[in-house]
Amino acid sequence: MSVKKKFKGLSDKAVGWLFIGPTVLLLLAINIYPLVYAIKMSFTNFYANKIGREPQFVGLKNYIKVLNKEAHMGKNASYSKLYVLDFVTSSNYRFGFSFASKQEI
Repeated sequence: MSVKKKFKGLSDKAVGWLFIGPTVLLLLAINIYPLVYAIKMSFTNFYANKIGREPQFVGLKNYIKVLNKEAHMGKNASYSKLYVLDFVTSSNYRFGFSFASKQEI
């Protein structure tokens, strides 16, 4: 019998997942847990400056309060317009530069 037939190791794919698996799990834990925690806390009356006070569930009350403030909405709308203008302008500039750099002179 040859040595090749006696020894059946892990496939290349399995070895790859063995090395990358812990990293993927760690990255998911570092990125997903804070996101889920922040979303959960957004439905409570949590205040960071009131230590020792247990947060209570308030449902959509926080979101309704934020969306009903017209003073903030005016600022947000103007910032959104500036962001869109900046994005469109910079995208067109990058596209034009890329297109021009590929042209032969």
